Amino acid sequence: MSEPLNPDHVRHITVSGVRTRYLDTGVPDAGPGHPIVLVHGGHFGIFVPMGIEVWSETVDALSAHGRVVAFDKLGQGFTDIPASDEQWTFESVLDHAVGFLEQLDLTDMTLVGHSRGGLLATRLAMELPGRVSRLVVVSSASTAPAPPGRSDMGFYDEVERTAPKNAGAEGVISHYHAAQAVTEGPLSPEYLRIAAEMMNGAHHKESVEVYARSSARHWIPSLGRARKRVLDHLQGPGLDVPVLVVWGKDDRSAPVELGHQFFDVLAGRTANCTMCVINRAGHQVFRDRPEVFNNLVIGFLGA
Repeated sequence: MSEPLNPDHVRHITVSGVRTRYLDTGVPDAGPGHPIVLVHGGHFGIFVPMGIEVWSETVDALSAHGRVVAFDKLGQGFTDIPASDEQWTFESVLDHAVGFLEQLDLTDMTLVGHSRGGLLATRLAMELPGRVSRLVVVSSASTAPAPPGRSDMGFYDEVERTAPKNAGAEGVISHYHAAQAVTEGPLSPEYLRIAAEMMNGAHHKESVEVYARSSARHWIPSLGRARKRVLDHLQGPGLDVPVLVVWGKDDRSAPVELGHQFFDVLAGRTANCTMCVINRAGHQVFRDRPEVFNNLVIGFLGA
């Protein structure tokens, strides 16, 4: 278990009316590929909340090599939720992320995106080519080709179904992480405290309700559009920046076969790309095998 994120480095900014929580730490102006921007996974409305704390095993190692910025995506962590059901879309998440990066005037970025955040990071590399110099996609089933109508939520539906009923928020969060983990071990008390605060908060409860009633109309179709846009781009012009794909061999949420499918598409048009599969690691590979993951990213920065 690592130390929690340093609260002195956690800040807030308003992006187009959305109060946004983020972390800003490390060595500024450390050279090419900095700052390193960490984009967490999940999406608003999933039963267990997700925010910048997921990177607690990664921030210190990377911050020794440059400035590290991580932010709570729209409607997640402690960032505000969308104002109306119609705004609960991937396009809204993308617009918010673009606004955040532009408001901080971040350039020469290395984007590191996990799971749903891998899809977002790839879109950001497409939308902001003048600001992004490197891309790391981590365990992102969202970027992999999928048959029309196929959902990747079956794993999470089963985790939610089997969650303990009387263990409180901390018990549910521990159950969720254990279902994904291979070698991570117990979560730190501070991680559990903050995640439980998110889960018990009014924003998270409202997001679960909105997702249940409107995801079929808004979120799920928008996710399909985003995946198609990325795959079309990768099969068309490709990406002009170096790309590192990292996957856990034992990922139960996004099986490594999906990583190979994504890499096959990526490598067709993107010349400078590499895939690394980490043994004895699950979906949150950066928490199961943090030293291996961190060294891969650090090496990629200097490649």
